[in-house]
Amino acid sequence: MNKKLTYKIIYWLSLSLLLLPVIFNISFLVFNIRTKLFIERNEFTESINIEFIQNTIKKEYNEKIKSYVVPGLWETTFLPNIQNVYEQLGIGTMLQFELVDTKKQTYINDGIKTEYFINYYNVNDSNGKYYLIYVENKKIQNQWYIQKVNITIIKDDVYKITALKNYAFRPKSIIMFIFGYAMLSISFLAIRKIYRYDMKARAFIFTLIGLTTITLNMITGVLSFNPISLNLFCLSITKMGNIGNWNIGVSIPFYAIFILFKKKNNKNSIDNAEQSLQPDSAIVT
Repeated sequence: MNKKLTYKIIYWLSLSLLLLPVIFNISFLVFNIRTKLFIERNEFTESINIEFIQNTIKKEYNEKIKSYVVPGLWETTFLPNIQNVYEQLGIGTMLQFELVDTKKQTYINDGIKTEYFINYYNVNDSNGKYYLIYVENKKIQNQWYIQKVNITIIKDDVYKITALKNYAFRPKSIIMFIFGYAMLSISFLAIRKIYRYDMKARAFIFTLIGLTTITLNMITGVLSFNPISLNLFCLSITKMGNIGNWNIGVSIPFYAIFILFKKKNNKNSIDNAEQSLQPDSAIVT
């Protein structure tokens, strides 16, 4: 494979990589993506949570339900709260019950290991209401119990509420999008210059790397800055879990900026590159 063909392959590969953030951003905006990226699941806690919530929705407060809960906490915390919540909310027959996110936490104190599983469920009932139900499970002597339950009324399906398109067109989000695409454009122009002036092939990949990160939480509007970070692309959109916050991260492609402002001292290589772009008939031998 000759050098010119190698450069062409690297050139087009680099440009195609630059399109990835653009493609992902458009897909998140257009589609209602359910990621289902559960890092770790516990089928036992999920089964007791489902049965517990189904029974409480039916208002069957019996000894079986109490056995799911951490011993000693039920009478003072759970039963009055759950009865009060259901009386106030007027929850009807459950039509949809879906696990939407999971988290695991482990603590070691004085050599004793304590594990927690936190599950989030998307529920809608026969009254047309939607709920986000938070259940925290705790492991005691190799037995899982329900420690906390929180029920929140939400205005629609949780995936629709947390969709990117709800937050992408806010002023701060638009500014960050434009800033991020500007950084991608700098990488694009640097790749063009490297290809045209026959610079070293390894320079291609360095133009795609961004240093430092400015992050915008699109839901809260809070900006943060991380001076020590290394990213393959200058623009990223991330979501913490299935129902977490959307964040836009923009990095500065310092090497690409350096390439754009760098003067090429080797005039022959520039002339050769320009001559290679001319038709064969224009080349004088």
